[in-house]
This record gives sequence, structure tokens and C-alpha cells, in this order.
Amino acid sequence: VEQGNDRPFNRGWLVNVGYSIVKEQGYDYFCFHDVDMLPEDNSCDYSWVDKPTHLAARLSKFKYRLVYPEYIGGVTLINREHFEWINGFSNKYW
Repeated sequence: VEQGNDRPFNRGWLVNVGYSIVKEQGYDYFCFHDVDMLPEDNSCDYSWVDKPTHLAARLSKFKYRLVYPEYIGGVTLINREHFEWINGFSNKYW
């Protein structure tokens, strides 16, 4: 999903729109992936575990250190139950 208007970027809104498009297609879980967070190799495991998972915690631009422990953006795996439970991502952050 790509935001096409001239308003400030709203990641939460884009994730929610993407979810609403694919939620009825029978998937067990979803991966919300920022376009600028591409993996450097094939070692990233996109398999579902038992909870929402942040897959882009350590970035090359931060020398692979965990800079923001509470950060869960970039690349996130989440299942339908958890996404519905949190009522999607907030649309209030621009």
C-alpha cells in the first residue's frame, strides 16, 4: 500500500489499510514491512512464533546495536488475533 495524497506520512494508517485488504484472504499472520528495511541476506526468519515479533531490531546504520528497545516498527510479524485485539495500529501519528 502506498500513500498517494499530499498529507504527512502515516504508517499506522497504511498498515491498517493493508490489513483490511488482505484479512479475508485466509492468511494466519501478516508481515508489515517498511520499504527501507530490506534484509541484507536470506537469514531473516519470517516464520510465525507465538507472539508479535519485531524483525528489524538491529540495523546496519546503528552498527547492529539495539538502539530503541521499545521500538517495533520497520518489520513486524503479527497474527489476526493480535491485530484485532489491539484494534490495528494508531492513525494518530504522522
